[in-house]
Amino acid sequence: MTTSAPRTRRFLTRRKGLAAALVSAGLVASVTGCSPITTTIPYAASDGVRTTVGDVSVVNFLVVSDEGGTAGRVLGALTNTGEQATTVSLSIPSDGGQPHMVTVEAGETFNLNLEENALVVGDLGQTTNKLADGSEETTQVKPGGVVEAGLAVTGGDPVTVEVPVVDGTLAEYKDYVPTSTEG
Repeated sequence: MTTSAPRTRRFLTRRKGLAAALVSAGLVASVTGCSPITTTIPYAASDGVRTTVGDVSVVNFLVVSDEGGTAGRVLGALTNTGEQATTVSLSIPSDGGQPHMVTVEAGETFNLNLEENALVVGDLGQTTNKLADGSEETTQVKPGGVVEAGLAVTGGDPVTVEVPVVDGTLAEYKDYVPTSTEG
């Protein structure tokens, strides 16, 4: 009788181990099945922002500027998911308020990063910051800040979006910093 007790303990220990492994596998499977597939959720994967105006999706929308924020190159891509060509009006209020018009053909993408589509704005304007003591300070919009941009299409509601301003510190933006002869 003394020889069967260790066998029973080993059998019970193996059974407990197998049960724990099955429970763990079941938990992992159930948690994995409940997790959303994040690759199907649109998000701004780069430094720019994304928005939609009418049938036009705007992605990686940002401004590359010099240190002083006196001029900026607008980057991004505008994709027309509609069945007709669409003219997009882009305005940065500080840039004299004159809208820049871009026509995007149906089913096409207009890439502002291409040299032939370069859009340079002359002034990024001023921004007002609230200070810790409750007072406000007005400064020139510079890299690290945001500039307000308006987007509109014919027959659609206009959209205002805060667009990040970056400089040429990162290699991917270095060639987009406007020179003093642009704008």
